[in-house]
Amino acid sequence: DADNDTHIWSENYDRQLENIFQMQSEVARAIAEQLHLELDLATEERLDKPPTNNLLAYELFLRARATTGSVSGRQRLELLEQAIEEDPDFALAHALLSDMLTNTADVGFPWQSLRERVYAEAYRALELDPLLSEGHMALGAAYIQDRNFPEAERSLKLALSLNPNSASAY
Repeated sequence: DADNDTHIWSENYDRQLENIFQMQSEVARAIAEQLHLELDLATEERLDKPPTNNLLAYELFLRARATTGSVSGRQRLELLEQAIEEDPDFALAHALLSDMLTNTADVGFPWQSLRERVYAEAYRALELDPLLSEGHMALGAAYIQDRNFPEAERSLKLALSLNPNSASAY
């Protein structure tokens, strides 16, 4: 509480790295409980289902997502491709790969050379997780590249309905 410089809530979490997703869920639920928030069903389901069970795939995904400046776009794509190789069913990695490929089209690579792969990655993400906001965002971005604005709007609105806090979807 900033007004009186006191802690409202704090907790220590000491767990094995193998249980990182379980710990994330515990922390999220504890914070929601302390803030007297009710989690909606979709959020509850997300907390119960880790994005992948492969820690190496998750590490590669996080490195690709978080790396800026010091690593080239090509290297970021390679990290995602490695993550997908480690776990072909890692929907978030497919969605981010689709999105990154779309962004690559914005910086000099011909869209037509990337188009088929962009859609394939977005569709694979949604096949694995139809409620993945990031998958619908990736598909929306692909539709924007194709100047298919009605479909882009539909995909992005669906992404927002699944994750109203997504700045990217806005």
